[in-house]
Amino acid sequence: MIELEARSYGENSTEEEIEAIRARVYMYSDNIVYWKEVPVMSVWQVQQYQSKMKSLTNNLKHYALLIDLTESKPPNAEIRASLRDVYGPFAEEGLDEAAVFTGKNFLINVAAKFVLGGVGLKKFTVHSKQEDALKALSDYA
Repeated sequence: MIELEARSYGENSTEEEIEAIRARVYMYSDNIVYWKEVPVMSVWQVQQYQSKMKSLTNNLKHYALLIDLTESKPPNAEIRASLRDVYGPFAEEGLDEAAVFTGKNFLINVAAKFVLGGVGLKKFTVHSKQEDALKALSDYA
């Protein structure tokens, strides 16, 4: 699989790039979806993640989301709106909780709280380390 560059991806992406993008969303455990954000987000890429997450969670009644933002730059307003549009329906269909880890990036922490605060999740937490985010999701492990 190819390594993604720190740039925005869109409709002109190659099949290999699309595969690499979609591979960043996967089942971490039976009830935890892992969402590893790309360095530079795009609405198209968020839609790719949405499609992959939908296929992974189609048969799950309750699950959690582990979001890795360690490589990401803060999203612009359009991307934040797109993320809220994606997470909202999942929150209505079984996504109960999310834990984000950012690697101590203050701007990403603020953006994560802003996005997740408006989607109707029962609970979300923001952490600097993956192990702390996983502890927050211990009911789903």
